[in-house]
This record gives sequence, structure tokens and C-alpha cells, in this order.
Amino acid sequence: MMYTAYIKSETFHLPIAHHTLVLDVKNRLYSSKDFSQHAIGKLYPINRINHDCIIVEKQNTNIFLLNFLLLIMHKQQHSIEAANYYSNTFIIEKLEELTGLNLRDSYDDLETQLVHFLQQQTPEATNVQKNEQDTRDTRKTRDTIRPISFTINWVKDTHNKLK
Repeated sequence: MMYTAYIKSETFHLPIAHHTLVLDVKNRLYSSKDFSQHAIGKLYPINRINHDCIIVEKQNTNIFLLNFLLLIMHKQQHSIEAANYYSNTFIIEKLEELTGLNLRDSYDDLETQLVHFLQQQTPEATNVQKNEQDTRDTRKTRDTIRPISFTINWVKDTHNKLK
């Protein structure tokens, strides 16, 4: 099942391959600012998500942790049935329960362990590739209808070109 998560006004479809999500967040939210790979565990909170059973705690639900949880639940064919608050600590506890790994280390170690765990699982590459392709298609469509910001300089230049 696909979930739609929102950071600020940007829409992200989860679950998606981790590296693809990192690139997506970097390209859409941090094209003009620096993207901090080392602060990835602390930053990038979800504002809201389109699922009744997943209640995000604003400023305390990391998109990357939630994506890992959804990927692992999808691979293990689990589903989210009961409504719950999905804070970072709750997600880490669920990930430990599902994987049997000790994930109380730094985020870099957690990320490495989870990526390795996902690679060891029986690959359902077709589903992940399909999700990535859907995301790319959605991004292409959205990029063509992205709002344009008009500045005075742009208007002057365009007016001069039309003369």
C-alpha cells in the first residue's frame, strides 16, 4: 500500500527505496540550502500523512524512519491495523521488534543496519522499482505544473523581449 506523507508543502509517496527518498528530499527541499546527511535522523519531520492509523507527531516523526518501517512491513507482509502515534522512538521500537536488530545506536548505524537488513530479505525488486517509477512519473508531472514565481526583473526582461 502506498502512503502519502507531507513535509512542508511537498508530497512524498512511501514506501520507496531509501536512497531514492534521500535524493528526492534533497532535490525538492534542499536545492537552495545545504542538505545534511549527518543530521538526517533529527531533521525532516513529517507534517501529516494520508492514513487514518498513522498519527504523526509533528516535529517528531522522521520521514526516513517511517519509510524504513513501511518497507520492512511490506516485505514481511504486515499491515497497520490499529491507530497509533508514530514518533521516532515508537518507530525504532517497532523496527527492533520486526528485525531483531539493536537499533539504539546513532542514526548512521541504524541506517546501515536497516539497509543491510533490507538487502538480505528476499528481494521484491519489481514492487520497489514500480514504486520508484511511479514516483518519478509523479515528479515529472508535478514539475511541469509547479507554480512559477514572478519577479519584477523577470517581468521587465519578458516585456523587453516582447518589444
